[in-house]
Amino acid sequence: MSVTDCMHVWLERSYILEMRDAAQDGRPVSGYVSGDGKRITSWCGTDIGEVTSFKRTRHPSGVQFATYYAFRARIEGRPYYGRSEGAGMCIGLRAGKATL
Repeated sequence: MSVTDCMHVWLERSYILEMRDAAQDGRPVSGYVSGDGKRITSWCGTDIGEVTSFKRTRHPSGVQFATYYAFRARIEGRPYYGRSEGAGMCIGLRAGKATL
């Protein structure tokens, strides 16, 4: 394994640990929507959480409408929400209200 490969593996593990710690504390989380739209993943495809629901929304953007997808997800047992351009794209998620 080359030095570059070792660094890549270390960065991936570091990112996963940071996102899981953030989710446990209720801080914002970032990742990618998987190609099938069912998971939130890291850049390399490691699962961070699962998508519980999503819906297509349209927002005015100048003279056109932009299409977004509103996502709800569960990460480390905590509900999160955010929006993205769809499957395979990056997403920023915020913690929702914890349910009892």
